[in-house]
Amino acid sequence: MSEFKEEFKDYFGSTAWKGFVIGGGLLLAYILAALFWGVWPFSVVSGLAKKVVNPTAIIQNYEYFEDQFMAIKSTKKKIEIARRNLLSSSDKVFAETNLSGLEMILADQIAEYNSRSSQITRNMWKNEKLPREISE
Repeated sequence: MSEFKEEFKDYFGSTAWKGFVIGGGLLLAYILAALFWGVWPFSVVSGLAKKVVNPTAIIQNYEYFEDQFMAIKSTKKKIEIARRNLLSSSDKVFAETNLSGLEMILADQIAEYNSRSSQITRNMWKNEKLPREISE
């Protein structure tokens, strides 16, 4: 017998040793079952990992940041054009409405980009060359 087993038996008795071994065995069986069959609490972690680290999610998040960054650049260019048109336009009300609409779209695009960029489950897949946050 091992030294630990002897000391345990001497201190607690043979019945306590059997209870200790059975309890440890049950705990080990629960942990193994939880790991293999997704029993709580491991099922939560497993489900999260499957949702965040699957190929579809990785590609979608990577493409989102690339697409959104280019859409923001495009909208900024459209605002520049709308400002130039405002100076030369005969219909100032239409040109101002167009400009303010584009500015609202840009604000929404930037807010969404910054929001997703701060979400840990999404920003893991963002190209490191893209900015962390975009200011208006």
